[in-house]
Order: sequence, then C-alpha cells, then structure tokens
Amino acid sequence: MGHATESTLWQSDAFSQPIKDLISRYYELSDSPQADAGEILASKVFSSDACVKSPQGSFTSSAEIAASRENAWKVVESRKHTIDRAFFGDHGESPEIVIIGSLYMTFRNGKSLDSPFATHIKLDAASAPTSQPLMSYMEVYTVSFSDYEELCSYWDVVN
Repeated sequence: MGHATESTLWQSDAFSQPIKDLISRYYELSDSPQADAGEILASKVFSSDACVKSPQGSFTSSAEIAASRENAWKVVESRKHTIDRAFFGDHGESPEIVIIGSLYMTFRNGKSLDSPFATHIKLDAASAPTSQPLMSYMEVYTVSFSDYEELCSYWDVVN
C-alpha cells in the first residue's frame, strides 16, 4: 500500500485487498504530478460513467475525469493525503465507503494548507466483487476551502 493508506484503520473486514489497493491507487495518483495521472484515474480507478465531486469541480465522464488533472499542479508544489479511517457499507445496490483523513499541500508561492476531509465513495456494482474494482461515485467534503483561493491568489498570474 502507498503512503496515504499505510496507517489507515480499516473499520470493516469487508475491505478486500483489491478495494484497499484501489483507494491507495486513487490517493497516490492524486498526490502525483505525473503527466498521465488523469488518464490512469479515468481508466483504472473510475468507471466510464463515474461522477466525481470535489472542491475543484464536478466531473461526470472518463474524459472529464482525465482532464481534471491537467491544471492540478500549476500552483501546487506538493500534496500528501493521509487516510485515518475507512468505513464500509453494503446495504444498497453498490458498496459504499466513507473515508476520513487529511490533506497537506504546499503551494508554489510558499504557503501551505493542512485540511481535514471526508470522502464518500460508491463502488461500481459490477466490478466491486472482482479483483479490479472501480469507483462509480466520489464526493469530497472539506472543513474549509475558503483559504484555498487566498493561498492560490496568484492563480490568474500563472494561468
């Protein structure tokens, strides 16, 4: 497992290793400036009809998810997610996961942000029980991203 999930408390035995690996892969790619991170997220983490809602916007297809990472590193120097706890529920048509963690980011202007977050994930029902599960829905909740614009106040200059 990657750095984001190395000390995670998995609050259910229902977390199979492939599901843990999927969550780890998502956060590793989110924290990576590699040029193809968006394409990998769109093809290896999310289903083709997935919906992702985050402080940066909503993305509702593989193409939008892949493109969502294009400007992710213009003002960000580094990102590190840490997943504290993960909860699993399987009472509907697809398994659901809730994650509680924190994100530490440094910006190119020298400022930083340490923010707690929660994430709601729905697994793709067809792929969830397989060795290669995919996410069909993700929504990220943060305590406060009001400082984000101030931290990135020179966005228009670099954009």
